Amino acid sequence: MKALTRDELIQELKAHGFRPQGTASMKWRMAWVKSNGTQTMFVLIRTRGVDLLITSVPIEEMLNSDRKLSVVHRADDRFVEYNYTESEVSIHSQALSAVSLFVNNQPIDESYFQKVGIGRSEWASKYGTKAKEREQGSTSSLYQALSHGDGEPVYLSDGVWLGADGSFEDRGR
Repeated sequence: MKALTRDELIQELKAHGFRPQGTASMKWRMAWVKSNGTQTMFVLIRTRGVDLLITSVPIEEMLNSDRKLSVVHRADDRFVEYNYTESEVSIHSQALSAVSLFVNNQPIDESYFQKVGIGRSEWASKYGTKAKEREQGSTSSLYQALSHGDGEPVYLSDGVWLGADGSFEDRGR
């Protein structure tokens, strides 16, 4: 599969008859929608990936009073998250392949509905603690370089003090 950019994916969605739809959620930047008569496919564009949703619920039932899409996927819907982070496949190409199958009324294998990459919360639990330790380690090193070795906080500037544990305290001026 040729790797596609996000813009190329959007151009392909337009070519396949998908239309843009604003969303009520801040999670998605934009949704692209197409119905084949019995089902509706949503390609939901996020900052960090693309989600696919195929549902039998008509789009009109998923619009709020402002005509914005309020996505709620039900148990019998098919939903998947394709995340950029730690992805080993071209998620835009994968999404386009599923779109092509949908548009041509062909069965879409369950392999298209296997999560790809890791999302924000998974990234935070996997890397967040290490990042915090690194950050604290660097401020602790700064404290060691600036202190007199007595364990007392060190004044930095503008009322900000650096503690022996690497924490900052704003005491004002």
